[in-house]
Amino acid sequence: MGIIVHNTIDEKQDEDDREGDLQEMSKLFPQQQHYFYPYSQQMFYEPRVLHEEGVANLKLVHVYYDIVTSQECVILTYGTADLCDYPIVRLHMESLLNRFPLRRATCRYRLKTSVKLIIQYGVGIIMLLPKDGRGSDFGSYALEQMLLEGRIVMNSTDARKKIGIRYDTNDYDGTALLLSIHCPTKKIQMIMNTPSSIMRKTDYLSALKDSGFDVKKCLFIEPGGL
Repeated sequence: MGIIVHNTIDEKQDEDDREGDLQEMSKLFPQQQHYFYPYSQQMFYEPRVLHEEGVANLKLVHVYYDIVTSQECVILTYGTADLCDYPIVRLHMESLLNRFPLRRATCRYRLKTSVKLIIQYGVGIIMLLPKDGRGSDFGSYALEQMLLEGRIVMNSTDARKKIGIRYDTNDYDGTALLLSIHCPTKKIQMIMNTPSSIMRKTDYLSALKDSGFDVKKCLFIEPGGL
């Protein structure tokens, strides 16, 4: 079970004091636990998008820092969920390749599609994990893409077997812990890439189930994809 800090940091506190706080808190908990420090929360308003969609919802950006794993997680929330709502949730791996004009912009397309689905529904959450390749970092992800584009393998599962790494190395217990803060009803709809993602994302779905989440249904970005 992880622990999340709810109190915010005084904006006037300087960097040295903040770093000292993080070091002190890290001594309080075992390494197996997640300890998230919400050191930034900002509100963004996009008049153009809101006008086009005909809604009056504000977007919130929450940034968390896990002092155990030294990883950040950015959570984008849209709208306010009622008790009867099933917010749409997307767990998205932010990739360095999104920053370049590549021939294949799969990740960028999936993120944009997720945003559109959430705006259309009216309430949702996007969790951005800043790690390429499902937690295996950029080098492995780039090699995986080279194997796929060279048609040496047919899918990412085969590519990872050839490279010699697990399909997914992310720790989803902490992700589920953060999601429960922004979705206390634990009733959600999941955005997945393809139907086969359900079979591949067993660690992720198991973490949600163990945390008590009720996944009403899955929305597929590429319904006919593999």
